[in-house]
Amino acid sequence: MKPIHQHLREFWWQDRSMVALLVGLVVVIFIIYPMGGLGHTYGWLLHACISVILIAGVGAVARTRATTWLVAGVAVAGLVSRWLVFLRPSPERVLMDAVLFALVLGVLAAVVLVQVFRDGPITAGRIVGAVVFYLLLGLMWANVYTIVVLVRSDAFQFPVAPRSANELVAQLIYFSFVTLTTTGYGDVLPLHPLARTLTNLEALVGQLYPAILIARLVSLELMRRQADK
Repeated sequence: MKPIHQHLREFWWQDRSMVALLVGLVVVIFIIYPMGGLGHTYGWLLHACISVILIAGVGAVARTRATTWLVAGVAVAGLVSRWLVFLRPSPERVLMDAVLFALVLGVLAAVVLVQVFRDGPITAGRIVGAVVFYLLLGLMWANVYTIVVLVRSDAFQFPVAPRSANELVAQLIYFSFVTLTTTGYGDVLPLHPLARTLTNLEALVGQLYPAILIARLVSLELMRRQADK
């Protein structure tokens, strides 16, 4: 019988892993986070799921054992931080949790990007992986905005002041994806110079991503077909 880490690696290399990750992100971003009234319970559960996915993904693509252990340590530290916020919340722990969670999401996005541009034919799963990377960017930027608000409470102007940390994160996720897609409704406004810089950077990435990365996938597939001929 194969060990569990071998099963996780094999699953990560398959296209269905990206589909599963996409479904999970859609549920988290568009269902769980907007329902902030569920309390803190979903937070540590979400972090646990992402940590397991991250460790499995890094185990599949990492070239050295040191890299795998380093990223696994970041994931476990983030999970412990989320538990501490759940059991004994404090402003300092909430800030540290946001920093670690943004780092975990960034590493996971990098792992997904490696999977998308690996050698081989461009499959439907790799296209789904490109969408997953896009969603991870929006979620990661929302956590960065959360860090800014926790440091400077006047960094953003909200139409309705958030009454809890969950509502704050939900509004910043909404603002992040509005910025990433350059929709720009104007109901949430960045006021601090750092917040405006991050907003401009995210909008720029949202414009360049389809033009560069998606076009790169198309060109790789065309090159592969020409090579086959």
